[in-house]
Amino acid sequence: MKLKLIAVILLMTGFASAQNDRTGIFQYNSDIGNPALKGAGSYDSANQEYSLKGGGYNIWFERDEFHYLYNNIKGDFILLQL
Repeated sequence: MKLKLIAVILLMTGFASAQNDRTGIFQYNSDIGNPALKGAGSYDSANQEYSLKGGGYNIWFERDEFHYLYNNIKGDFILLQL
């Protein structure tokens, strides 16, 4: 019984980590809200281009729905606009 429980936990952990594969320099990609079309992010290393796809809703009004790439960071940092 314990062996089966350990196997299930390992499988679930593997599925959870597979949902957050790195995309280029980004650690995570995720949908915000509940968009009708689930989004995805990809990175083309040859052209150094990121692509996002997904569906959503205008983020300026009552609800937010979109897909994005992000990193978790802590401490002091500077954001640069290029």
